[in-house]
Amino acid sequence: MIKILKLVKLQHALFALPLTVASSVLASQGLPHPVQCFWVLVAFLMARSLGMAMNRLLDRGIDAKNPRTSHRLMAKGDLGVKALLPWLFGFLFLFVLACTRLHPLALKLFPVCLVLLLVYPMAKRFTVLAHVILGCVLALGPIGAWVGLAGWPSEGILWFGLGVVFWVTGFDILYALQDEEFDRQEGLFSIPARFGGNTAKKIAAVSHLLVPLIWTVAFNKLGLSNWTVFGNISIFVLLLLEHILIQRGLEKNISLAFFKLNISISLLVMLIVLVDVFL
Repeated sequence: MIKILKLVKLQHALFALPLTVASSVLASQGLPHPVQCFWVLVAFLMARSLGMAMNRLLDRGIDAKNPRTSHRLMAKGDLGVKALLPWLFGFLFLFVLACTRLHPLALKLFPVCLVLLLVYPMAKRFTVLAHVILGCVLALGPIGAWVGLAGWPSEGILWFGLGVVFWVTGFDILYALQDEEFDRQEGLFSIPARFGGNTAKKIAAVSHLLVPLIWTVAFNKLGLSNWTVFGNISIFVLLLLEHILIQRGLEKNISLAFFKLNISISLLVMLIVLVDVFL
């Protein structure tokens, strides 16, 4: 059990869980019923755990050769495929079960989610769009919560999800700078490996520049107040700080730039929504 928790890195759920909470509140125009909250949470955690476990399973060979990731459980052989398989099926079963307890559309769209979860771990082997696909995977959290509670997604939540895609694309490109040389040697299609670090930083910057603009449109279409533009200005400042930190030193600043700042952005978005809906 401890090994599985380490494998799926539950602490990293903070990248997308606050956005899922925000979407749930928006879909319900207030607090959802506690039972609905429970099943949205189950669906989110099981989908995420399934995706993380599949990623570690399929990447175990690559991870073993990369000095940065060779300590991971499956890369070291501390967790075998046979030991992981029951957990994979368990995550999948609980994910499907949660979908059956939410809006009927959730179960109908479940295959779309599953395809994205399965495609992402393989994507960097054949396309530079792997970063974008990861963005789509994380956008499933807020969009999926809306579908589970309200049915077909509104234009506003789709804009919100698009912002998530560009946000994640940008920070995943920056994170991939650590593996630029390794990915190039292995023939992997990360943007830093294919286009070089400087170009990758520019692509990430453009991606992040679009995020507060897209979320401004999203908040407007979702009926939030005009003051939320100040929240998006704050998000822009945090994204700018992320790029400044990376520029000043990748290795020493990666923890702050990648983890703490991006989790802060996710929490800030949730706070903006909660304040606007409830106050």
